[in-house]
Amino acid sequence: MRNYTEKVLSQASTNAKNAEEIVSRLEKSEGTLETIALWMDLLGFRAHLDEENWDLRSEITHLGMKRIAALHEVGLLAMNKRYEVVQLNDAIVISQDVPEEAASKAVEDFLALVDYHFEVAALTDKMVGGCGVRGVVAKGFRYNLRGNLGWVSTKIDPKCPSFFCPRPVMMNTAFARAYGVESSQELKEESSLYIEKGIILDYRPSIMETWTLEKTAAISNFGDFFLVREEEV
Repeated sequence: MRNYTEKVLSQASTNAKNAEEIVSRLEKSEGTLETIALWMDLLGFRAHLDEENWDLRSEITHLGMKRIAALHEVGLLAMNKRYEVVQLNDAIVISQDVPEEAASKAVEDFLALVDYHFEVAALTDKMVGGCGVRGVVAKGFRYNLRGNLGWVSTKIDPKCPSFFCPRPVMMNTAFARAYGVESSQELKEESSLYIEKGIILDYRPSIMETWTLEKTAAISNFGDFFLVREEEV
């Protein structure tokens, strides 16, 4: 038992030291990138399964699995060289680094993609019997943490991936903020899309001309977000 405890303490100490060195290296280098991220998930997914006591044989659970499969189809649409997509069960994260050159064009394109995917996701979920999706777009920074390139292979068998560390959700404050806002319980319980106010004011994307910018939500600790889309499901 003593040897086991010493091994745990030694490994924890090594991990803490490595973490400090990684962050120190990032802060001294150009390892920090401005980024923008969407967090979008299925409304009512967890609540509906809770009502069924997570009975895997129930019709509600079957519907939940169908909703996830349908959301997966939506996520596949965003796959290309510019956008990175991660599906986390009943949620999707789409993110993009904002280049110093042509930043406005990059943000404009990203918001257009988000707008399209939100509407497609909301309609798709309705078609399979769901109650819609809710999305939040926020800006922040992403840090080039080592290994955050997707699947990291084990040394024992390089062909066998053993650790998944995707860029869109690792050391990414845009993702963390978008998730925090969506989880704040301060947003409408309806199919809706929120965009951080600063993104729209900083970049003035032309797509904003198609949005409703009359309603805002002031989210504790995160600031103001425009409610740009509402879909009846």
